Amino acid sequence: MSTPYKRPSISILLDAIAGVTFAASAFALAAHFIFKTNAENYLALGVAGIGMGIVYIAFARVIACLGQSAYYAERLIHAAANDIYPRLKGIEEKLSSSTARAAAPAETAEAAQAAAMVHYYYSEGDTAEGPVTLGDLRSLHFAGVIDNATLIYREGDTAWTPFEEIYEAVAV
Repeated sequence: MSTPYKRPSISILLDAIAGVTFAASAFALAAHFIFKTNAENYLALGVAGIGMGIVYIAFARVIACLGQSAYYAERLIHAAANDIYPRLKGIEEKLSSSTARAAAPAETAEAAQAAAMVHYYYSEGDTAEGPVTLGDLRSLHFAGVIDNATLIYREGDTAWTPFEEIYEAVAV
């Protein structure tokens, strides 16, 4: 949706009416102070005109705000339908495929429990930190201490592996 916001016509019309009302009020007040004829009527007309002009402007602003709210609500609905919803569907599909992998025989609850008992080490610069558990690694990842590319050594392995591969292998 690429159409820009367009102010409602009624709001523009009310602003124009307010302008005319203010102009008429200015003439009435000028007549009151300059000509001094029917002075009370012109004064009352001028003050009432200013009041009505303010009311017209207030209504114009309320209508403009409602129109703008409707415009942005429509844009939000459009974004949800065309952008957010497909992304959520993609995430849902990825989660269902990873759930299917987690339910595979090689990754049973016993295997995950055994993996939690294993000690891990992670590389921080040129040093190895640890031993830590898999839960500790998850916490470190969540805290931003390690990322998906951080190399992890699992006891019993022969090589260091990126965290992402370790985590995927034992995810439940």
